[in-house]
Amino acid sequence: MKTIKLIILMLVLGIVVAACSNQPAPTPTAVPATQEEKPTTVPEPTEAPAEAPTDAPEPTEAPAAESTEAPAAAPAMMIPEPGPDDAFGKSPWWPWLSAHISNETPPATLTGPITLRGEQADGGANFLLPGPRALDPTIFGTADNPMGTEIPALVLGVPPQMRADDGNGGQMTAGPTPFGDNVVAVPGSISITLVDATATDGIGSQDQVDMVATFMSPNGEDEYRVEVTKAAPFGLFNPTGGGVVTNFIQHGVTGWGTRLMPTLYSYASFWGMGNIYKNDELIAEGRPVHGMQTEFVRKAPYDLAFDNEVNPDGSQFHLMIPPVTPAGEPDPIPTGFMLPNGAEQPFFHVMYPSIEWSSEVNGAATEQVDLPFNELPVSPEMMALAQADDAPYKQSPWWPWLSAHIGNENPPQLLTGPIEVTLSQAEGDAANILLPGPRKLDPTVFGTADNPKGTDLPPIVIGVPEEMRVAGEDGGLMTAGPTPFSDNSVTVEGSFEATLVDATAMDGARTQDTIDFRATFTSPAGDEYEVIVPMAAPHGWFNPTGGGVVTDFIQHGVTKWGTMLMPTEYSYVSFWGMGNILKNGEVIAEGRIVHGMLTEFVRKAPYDLAFDNEINPNATQFHLMIPPVDPFGNPNPVPTGWELPNGVEMPFFHVMYPVVEASSRPLGATEEASAADSPEAPAAQEPVTISETPSNDNSIREIEIVGADLAFNVQNIEIQKGETVRFVAKSNDIFHTFTMKDNPEATDLWFSLNLFPDAEPEVIEVTFNEVGEYYFLCLPHEPLGMNGTITVVDG
Repeated sequence: MKTIKLIILMLVLGIVVAACSNQPAPTPTAVPATQEEKPTTVPEPTEAPAEAPTDAPEPTEAPAAESTEAPAAAPAMMIPEPGPDDAFGKSPWWPWLSAHISNETPPATLTGPITLRGEQADGGANFLLPGPRALDPTIFGTADNPMGTEIPALVLGVPPQMRADDGNGGQMTAGPTPFGDNVVAVPGSISITLVDATATDGIGSQDQVDMVATFMSPNGEDEYRVEVTKAAPFGLFNPTGGGVVTNFIQHGVTGWGTRLMPTLYSYASFWGMGNIYKNDELIAEGRPVHGMQTEFVRKAPYDLAFDNEVNPDGSQFHLMIPPVTPAGEPDPIPTGFMLPNGAEQPFFHVMYPSIEWSSEVNGAATEQVDLPFNELPVSPEMMALAQADDAPYKQSPWWPWLSAHIGNENPPQLLTGPIEVTLSQAEGDAANILLPGPRKLDPTVFGTADNPKGTDLPPIVIGVPEEMRVAGEDGGLMTAGPTPFSDNSVTVEGSFEATLVDATAMDGARTQDTIDFRATFTSPAGDEYEVIVPMAAPHGWFNPTGGGVVTDFIQHGVTKWGTMLMPTEYSYVSFWGMGNILKNGEVIAEGRIVHGMLTEFVRKAPYDLAFDNEINPNATQFHLMIPPVDPFGNPNPVPTGWELPNGVEMPFFHVMYPVVEASSRPLGATEEASAADSPEAPAAQEPVTISETPSNDNSIREIEIVGADLAFNVQNIEIQKGETVRFVAKSNDIFHTFTMKDNPEATDLWFSLNLFPDAEPEVIEVTFNEVGEYYFLCLPHEPLGMNGTITVVDG
């Protein structure tokens, strides 16, 4: 029997920043501050067994809410110690993992311990039998142009000799896999409790897994039971060190997990060690077990989907027990279930379609509260980007999967409910501005001169082509030119405040994530810069997965989520937004891409950018990045007005804040949030009645709203109680919004109209039902004073 080796790498894009200037002389430095940390995740192993046909059942449903009892304990299990010379150390993840693995008390998650409980008492299960996997051309290419064939050790491409013609012009695996279309419906139940407590867990993981799952054999003769009572904090099949991970994208084009599964959104995943029983007799002990609650990845009759066929409106739980040891050596499970060809089934892959889930954050029970849907405005550039057939991000390998999600009017919420993160650094504290300079190339990420890695990657992903590499003084490699990821920095004063809401999973063209961010920093010449970000950027080539705010995530470096020039790093919270830049109080740039992230500390003395094995997980820093590109990915230097010593204008901003205060809370846990988010209030109690389709009534009062020069043509409007007003809104210069809400502090919007220059006016009719003072604003430009009030008086 041929064994298919497993999978660990990643391949995707994030914020790619090109170097645009020559380097000045370096300047020092600042000192890190300590902070907490959080989880993330990776893959599970796979193998190819013998074939067997079967029928296939119907699809599934999604996560809900309910609790369950903790299952019975299983016998103790041993996990082998990792080292640089065993299977763990051969992974490209080893250098980064080695910087974290000795943590006896790993830092907690930013959102605090999250407990998830799920139960399916009946409803059946779907038992996967061995079979070939149809190969998605987005991930594996075509017969003439195969992708994924020359990938680093342990990463599962499918070499040409292991591919076959599927008879329809496509390709499939030449042999059976645990990811085929052969499925049989069987009785099954599951009870599960997961605690996502710590980030990069190392040997001292505080994550917890308690699971008891049962399912019958396809012939109905035997009952199997799987018990998992221990999280696996690290290993070949889970190299990033997180036993439990919530709200994550993996498999497919990401390279997190086997590529034979499509790219998918996972509400919750775990990697644990478990025991297997057959008719109450122990048949296997200490086996790697992987489970994940994902969006629905099958189609009728029950075939495994390609990326553009994934169904974000349904979900299912996958239980996978691969035919390998914890060290990755082939080791079929002694299932005792004989396939029609006489071979023994060597793995388990079972799907549960109707688990009900609930969650607790910091001990407070939360409900899945529906946020009011607000269509945040998208800049003209972003709108054009989304509509153009040749848009750069449509050329990326992510596009087919993103296309299955991008039309979601109401994207699925996080399993743990909306989470709000507050970050700040006080005025007067230090900040470090990165200056252009070369980046030393980590051999783990980029390889060596004799064996380079990261050179032939999909469009927009920064590898470093061989012609752009030069030898450094220490015998290593470095970039041939300057980058925004250098060792050159200058210490200045800086402060920032951020309130970030990670509300929804797959946001598509619309997002319920919110960003309220303001930062200041001075230049060495004494100029003061301010960056204001009022809106999330829900998608684009710089953020292809569609999430404006992401909590608890590993990116950059070997992951290839974002530029490889940054080391592999744990991010407590990241955001991608659209913002404005001011210099000494004057706007110098509007609608710029802005990326921010709170990460573990990625610098070393004096302030050099670390390699993966030099990361400091016991400290944190906040990175503010404004790259020299437009939303299309075209070069577009930031007009900083700051001249470098060589006479070139500084073309980007990369500022680091080392003294960060951070806190978080689950939004769904407060009465105030529940009441504000409730869509059930009767119309008579609302202050206004809105009609988005204007009437033909010529007697209705009409008010023209014009945006120009960062102001509205009117700032104060008086209206009679009960009066209906037709607002006709337009822009005379750049993109604006006409947005209304109760007051400046309110989070719920009544409506928000997008005003594009040279476009037809937007029209809406509003009946004002209650006396009071109300507020209107332009979302991108409110921080610059673009707002006004409406006073409703009683006739």
